[in-house]
Amino acid sequence: MSTKNSLNDLLLYGLVRPADTLYFTFKGNTFRASLQPGGIIAGCTWQPPGSKKTQACFTDRGGFSSLTDWCDSCIQELLEEYATRFSGWKRCKHAATGTPMGMLRSRIQELRTDMSTTAEEELLLEQKKNVVLQERVRALELQLMAADQSTPQLPVLQDDNPFRLRL
Repeated sequence: MSTKNSLNDLLLYGLVRPADTLYFTFKGNTFRASLQPGGIIAGCTWQPPGSKKTQACFTDRGGFSSLTDWCDSCIQELLEEYATRFSGWKRCKHAATGTPMGMLRSRIQELRTDMSTTAEEELLLEQKKNVVLQERVRALELQLMAADQSTPQLPVLQDDNPFRLRL
């Protein structure tokens, strides 16, 4: 496995699956492709703005081995534009989850077991997990309070019969 996180690493860690669709938009143009085993991007399509038809593109190639190469080729070769500050990892999304590819790539760090980390790095990862869990708890508490306010309170009846089925 390479030291730099790649598309193949995403497949190996189970964050994406073979044949999953990746996509990005640039100036109203939508580009889609399929992620193949080995981290190869193939089956590329392009949908110009305002068009309902998609057209196949890059059929003369054996696919792309990096997300950046695919994005650059779409923008430069098909649109004849030269975007200098376009980040494919930030702008491309995994269609099944809607998650940006960069976020999926950053998850590899959390899943790596063979990586030696310092205590500070481990603490930072745990703090990030803690913040996510605290936000989830807060959201659930807000939902619970909203549900409590919308439903009338029923009196609680005491049932001392130990043989009665309780739900």
